Amino acid sequence: MHNELPTIITCGLFDSKNKHRNKTVSAPRNVKHYEFEFYDTDNGISVVNGNEYLKKYGSILIGKPGDVRYSYLPLVCKFIRFRTDDPILIEELNNVSTFFFPQDAKRINAYVEEIFQYFYSENKFDRLMANAKLLTLLHLLVNEPRKNENIISKCRQYVESHYYEDITTADMANTCSVSVSYLYKLFKAELGLTPGDFLLNCRISAAKNMLINSNLPLNEIAVNCGFNSQSYFSECFKRKCGISPHSFRKTTSTSYLL
Repeated sequence: MHNELPTIITCGLFDSKNKHRNKTVSAPRNVKHYEFEFYDTDNGISVVNGNEYLKKYGSILIGKPGDVRYSYLPLVCKFIRFRTDDPILIEELNNVSTFFFPQDAKRINAYVEEIFQYFYSENKFDRLMANAKLLTLLHLLVNEPRKNENIISKCRQYVESHYYEDITTADMANTCSVSVSYLYKLFKAELGLTPGDFLLNCRISAAKNMLINSNLPLNEIAVNCGFNSQSYFSECFKRKCGISPHSFRKTTSTSYLL
């Protein structure tokens, strides 16, 4: 028999100043149980399995058993430590992104506050309700990354089909029916770059292909890849690739010229 409800071990508000007053970084530790952390302020950096996550308002971190993590301090967050032996819940939790921004941070925060109230009640039935509320919260979270992935996928498809046009981050956000700020947070959290960076990378990739496989002049390549001028194209290309478009073509398109 396995428990259908997750079991809260402890929860509350963590402030590193109370535990690590004079430290700037916490010691690495192995995660034993699931860890949910919600950040309602901009503070701190957490490192999980070597990946750094900059904590911003509304962000969520899910630590999983076996993770190795530490944090750059100071750090303040609302947290819930819990365990479960339900195989379905374990599978879902293990597929959740380690770090992401939910679409409705206020709603998540309200659930967390309600869980705290039930958990610290002296009524035993309230403790059971805390676990039930946690299950509801987890149901929201395990579906949230999928929504994020759908948004990113839709945005990527749009950019890959329209990179040569004069599109903006606002156009990308409108295509996905989200705000510019939310799309920015989502790209940073999931891909580690901004929507604008992704658009530029797509344009540079297309330009590389044209430089290698065509004899088009640089000004035409610039226009065909969405750059408003050859000089701006050359500036962006050199910044991203370390060499000019002309040098790149010279060193990579020999086979074509033959």
